[in-house]
Amino acid sequence: EYFDKIKLLHHHGIDRNREGKYFWSYEIGYNYQWTNIQAAITLAQLRRINEMVEKRRQRGMWYKERFSEFDGIYFNYDEPPVKNTFWTVTTVYDEKYKIEKEKILEYFQKNNVDLRPFFYPISSMPAYAQYTKGKDMKKLNPISYKISPFGVSLPSAMSITEKDVDFVSKKLIDLLLKHKY
Repeated sequence: EYFDKIKLLHHHGIDRNREGKYFWSYEIGYNYQWTNIQAAITLAQLRRINEMVEKRRQRGMWYKERFSEFDGIYFNYDEPPVKNTFWTVTTVYDEKYKIEKEKILEYFQKNNVDLRPFFYPISSMPAYAQYTKGKDMKKLNPISYKISPFGVSLPSAMSITEKDVDFVSKKLIDLLLKHKY
């Protein structure tokens, strides 16, 4: 019983064995997943941080270029003085496209492409229910509830090629245009 509770709390209260949404917290948890081996690897990676950030940025720019002609599709903010590292390449698209993120995720899963959902509002998760009870969280947090259903994070690993970005971009553009209005 203690082991299960600690396992749940050590990863943001997320239970990967339960059916449901990805990145869904059942309890308030923490991020205690650090080992000495990870620290050693991190130190080695820090020595090449500039190279890695530039590769990530390149992938983000590839996606932004592919979608540049489409209105109502927004990417990570990257204007001076901000220099986005594109840890993840996220797109939030206008609700005029009439397709929510879960349907996009299902479609890409069928095509063997791993996308991630844009984050759910924290106040919508069961772990925070005791703090939101009796409150209209959609009214208190209107922006997070408005954009959350319409965002996905695209594949952006260091190994992603420009050809991969072309494939994912074309599939997403076709899907969004099919559901527009």
